[in-house]
Amino acid sequence: MPPPEIDRLRTLVRARQDLGIKATLVKNQVHALVTRNLLDEEMKEFSDWFGVGGIRALTRLPLPAEERGYLARALEQLSLLAEQEGTLQTELAKTARERADVQLLMTIPGVDYYSSVAIIAEISDIRRFANKKQLCSHAGVVPRADNSGEKVSQHRSVKTGDMVLKRFLCIAVQGMLRAQQNTSIKRFYEKKAKAIGAPKAQVAAARKLACAIWWMLTHNERFRDEDKELTVQKTQRMEARTKRVAEPTSEEHLNELGEKLIAQAPLLERLARGAGNTG
Repeated sequence: MPPPEIDRLRTLVRARQDLGIKATLVKNQVHALVTRNLLDEEMKEFSDWFGVGGIRALTRLPLPAEERGYLARALEQLSLLAEQEGTLQTELAKTARERADVQLLMTIPGVDYYSSVAIIAEISDIRRFANKKQLCSHAGVVPRADNSGEKVSQHRSVKTGDMVLKRFLCIAVQGMLRAQQNTSIKRFYEKKAKAIGAPKAQVAAARKLACAIWWMLTHNERFRDEDKELTVQKTQRMEARTKRVAEPTSEEHLNELGEKLIAQAPLLERLARGAGNTG
């Protein structure tokens, strides 16, 4: 069982992941709405339909009345998810400010406070891992070898491990590739990508990053290829986010929400039946 503080971090990270999944679902529904009304041509100039220009274009599409209602409901859901995201980001930033290990990982180019919190939440106490190989194995970024006797397996799939940690290590690699700093991991990825392709190179680079993280946390050292100016910028963004007011949920507010939901309980029951749920 993880200690209470690590359990709290994991709850925050999973709540943020859940919001991302819900937002993606709603966005996909909007894409489907536009396609079934043969209006993709109207949106082709927007790479992001949910940026400023894209949203304005969506609201001005020549849709039938019932489809406008569908779009309105989708946009209302996205607005609510965005509000919840803002609150969660504030909580994550405050958590990051309080933890030296999180701020240590922020010295890695391309790794922000959210990714740092997520990685620390999955690793917990680095002393659980006697060496970097154990951490890599835990993260599922070590190639599997099925060898016996004189036979050497050519199977190169990766061992299953902590999929959340693996995902955030890969996200960190992607962020590092976008950063301007020319790190050893970035160079390693670029070399591997030419030889084995981008997907496998990303996992290989994630393994190299996991090794670096083990060393950083074990020896309390900053990232060797740190871009100090970039670290300052990330820290400033984190501090700015902590200053945003996120009022804790009061008992009165929770009771009000409960009473409102009680009045809507029959609607929720019908929704559950319509989705095939029994709970």
